[in-house]
Amino acid sequence: MSIGAYIGRKGIQRKLVVSFLILGLFPMIVMGSVFYYQSTTMLLRNATAEMANLAAKTLEQLGAEFKLYRMQMESLEIPIKQPIDMLQLGIELDQGTRDNTVMFLTDYMKANPTFKRVRLFDGKGDEKISTHKEGAKGASGSLPWFQKALGSKEVVFSEVHRSPEVGMPVIVMARAFFDKENKPFMVLAADLGA
Repeated sequence: MSIGAYIGRKGIQRKLVVSFLILGLFPMIVMGSVFYYQSTTMLLRNATAEMANLAAKTLEQLGAEFKLYRMQMESLEIPIKQPIDMLQLGIELDQGTRDNTVMFLTDYMKANPTFKRVRLFDGKGDEKISTHKEGAKGASGSLPWFQKALGSKEVVFSEVHRSPEVGMPVIVMARAFFDKENKPFMVLAADLGA
């Protein structure tokens, strides 16, 4: 028997059952759909707020990490003072100075594993000291991070890029050193594992 035939049959009991079902089910369907759409909107709002909070915390943590890296870069100036002074005066670095500087920087990298390579360049971009056995391929003077470092007295960071010498994605952190006439004579660069 079909529903239409059941409804069409005479009898008060059947009419009451059908009207009760219609009056009971219709509000439940309406309320259920309204509740569903409101809860979906509320969940979406909560998820968006949580993602915004997470992004803000991540940016704050990233800012703190970069501040720490800047402080570490600035603290490297004192231990490598001798090669800095020699480059400032235009004196060629002797093998003993190179070896001592590389040894110190290698130990520093072991204590700070984020540092993958540390290098010293003259003002033209020629590599003078590197903790990596292979030197950089090509001159670094034309690279964007090098030019950015020459234009700033602060520690600068490059974009993430793949370093063929290190064999992994890195961010180059660089700082230029200036003489008394405000001309850059040296750039200290550290490759940070990204």
